Amino acid sequence: MQAVKQKMLQDKASRDQQLKDEQKRKRVEQKQQMDSEKEYISRLKAEMEQERMLQAEKRKQEREYLQKILEENERQKARQKEHERRQRDEDAKAQDEYLNMLAKQEQDKVNEMKEREKRA
Repeated sequence: MQAVKQKMLQDKASRDQQLKDEQKRKRVEQKQQMDSEKEYISRLKAEMEQERMLQAEKRKQEREYLQKILEENERQKARQKEHERRQRDEDAKAQDEYLNMLAKQEQDKVNEMKEREKRA
């Protein structure tokens, strides 16, 4: 009877040890799973941050590029306005010279007529 009781106690101790081992294995497995998930989340966060930084840099470069285009457009407009102003000035000067030439020709005709009248 003592042997049976001893056997039962040994079986119970063995089951208790197996239960403890199983619980320990589950805790280790859960910790490993948790560590793995934390590492995965950290990698995702790092990738998201890197992508965010890349997008921010891309937006910055696009803004700089657009700013350069706008500045070049403004310079081109200023050059075009200056060209148009010079062209108007040249046209006005040419028109004044033409009017002066016509006036001189008219005056020369008048003077020649007066000369002819004096000679006649």
